[in-house]
Amino acid sequence: MDVGNGRILAWIVVIAAAAAWVLYRRCQYPGNWSHAFSTDFTTDRQTLATARREVHALRTSAALTRTQATSQAYLAQQRYTRRIDAAEERLRTLRLPRQRGRIVEELGDLTLYEEALVMDAEQIPISGLKARFEGSFAAHYVYITMSDGQERRFKVSRTEYDEDRVRDFASQITNTSTTHKSSLVRRAQDIEEAEAELKAARADTEDRDKARQLKAEVAERQKKDKRLDAARAELQQAHEVWHELTGRKPIW
Repeated sequence: MDVGNGRILAWIVVIAAAAAWVLYRRCQYPGNWSHAFSTDFTTDRQTLATARREVHALRTSAALTRTQATSQAYLAQQRYTRRIDAAEERLRTLRLPRQRGRIVEELGDLTLYEEALVMDAEQIPISGLKARFEGSFAAHYVYITMSDGQERRFKVSRTEYDEDRVRDFASQITNTSTTHKSSLVRRAQDIEEAEAELKAARADTEDRDKARQLKAEVAERQKKDKRLDAARAELQQAHEVWHELTGRKPIW
């Protein structure tokens, strides 16, 4: 674009902006040209503008106050709900049936998990299990005592596993069972704490209730506040005066 075209475009923009301002002014103060621009009607225009500003200021202030109160009530409810949701989720997780857990040790067809002992595809809960080692010239043996007192024997090849390895595995079963017993105690304590937290979360409504009360008070206060009604009446009166003066009634 050359300089000449740039100047023409600039003038077009200026003229368009001026035309828009004139149109806006005529809409603000309907009537003839003098009513919108002449100094003879400055006081009349100021009276109308003041009434408009007062209504706008009061309406904006009331809307802002309502928005703030509504927002505070919403955020307080969100905090209340999130705390309850978190407490419920923690309690739900703690109450979930425990699966096998991670693998602790393997020995042939025996697999020891944190929560179970798997023997030949049979899963036995780890709780209460005890194990002992016995050896012979023919084979190693792991004797497993169940929580109900019944005993199972598992034969381990001497050629595949040495005695120390089998002894260690038997000890791991007993130790894992003991550790599991302690974890059950801790889990019960965690569940008790989670239940207490959920109860406390549900009972802690102070912040939410205060925010709700504030919202209700704002609504009631604004309902009783007659300033906006009075300002609207003043604006309506200013419209009537302008109509009598110009024959045209402002649209706002």
